[in-house]
Amino acid sequence: MLKKVKIGDKVYSYRKHWYKDLIVVDIKEPFIICSGKNYVKKEKNKDYEWQDFEKIEFLRVELFKEETEERENNLTEINKWEKLLEINNNMAMRLIDLYEKYILNELDLEPFYQRELVWNKKQKNDYIMAIFKKQIETKPTIILNNMISEDKELKKYEVLDGKQRITTLFDFIEDKIKLENGKYFSELSYTDKETIMFHTIRYTRICKFNRENLTDSEKVELFLEINELGTKMSDKHIEKIKKEFLGKNNIN
Repeated sequence: MLKKVKIGDKVYSYRKHWYKDLIVVDIKEPFIICSGKNYVKKEKNKDYEWQDFEKIEFLRVELFKEETEERENNLTEINKWEKLLEINNNMAMRLIDLYEKYILNELDLEPFYQRELVWNKKQKNDYIMAIFKKQIETKPTIILNNMISEDKELKKYEVLDGKQRITTLFDFIEDKIKLENGKYFSELSYTDKETIMFHTIRYTRICKFNRENLTDSEKVELFLEINELGTKMSDKHIEKIKKEFLGKNNIN
């Protein structure tokens, strides 16, 4: 928090992803009025850009004088992704909505770094039955690609983690999986179908603050971080990904 400040001082906001080049133009406690730039959506466009502003009020408590802080005594661990990525852990949609994105070719379940499907019939059946019993949640991690290029096969939503679970549910909806009781999805009661289609997908959404797409190497790094911290993937596949993708100089 600012302790001493005067008109003309350069300051920084904790909301650094939305404000920059802040200069104090007036002081009206508890507010500090600044000029600068903020990151706003373009008119009639989904893209964002930096725009100049003359005066915006900031609470003194949300501003600080130095851009860099001494890190030695900080209790908060600094994560290299904090300044780059917007990570929202509280996103949600129904399975039927996610499936619609898949049908519309907006959801990529097969990004280049993913492994093959490995769940056996029992694992798939157990997962589906756990949803009927409301004993389990589906929590994938999904990358949001904001800029879709016409000359590249890039879809808006990309499953970074959760491929096995989502694919199992989609295959069940499409009658590719028979439950141990002998029934396909199309043979279920209305109530059971509703339970599956309205199943809540509580997912983590990842995108860049500047609304550019993640590079391939950034996606691979995130993918490896998720899987090396858990037991979701074999060491063999993790080493394969490292060798094939992180070792390439031309990855972008």
